[in-house]
Amino acid sequence: MTLSDPAISSPTFLSQLGRQTLRTVSDLRLAIILLLAIALFSISGTIIEQGQTLTFYQENYPEDPALFGF
Repeated sequence: MTLSDPAISSPTFLSQLGRQTLRTVSDLRLAIILLLAIALFSISGTIIEQGQTLTFYQENYPEDPALFGF
């Protein structure tokens, strides 16, 4: 298939692609997943102190034993 193929360049194909994209973006499950991801990153940004030196993070957040497996 190429872009010059009549099946791809037809208005119905573009219309269907637009509808499918709109359906995917407006899906409630996707919105919930994105909100949960934002919440998790916000929580981690709140808990982990910012603007410290590398040695501070190495001392306070060791890799072994890792906190909650991270």
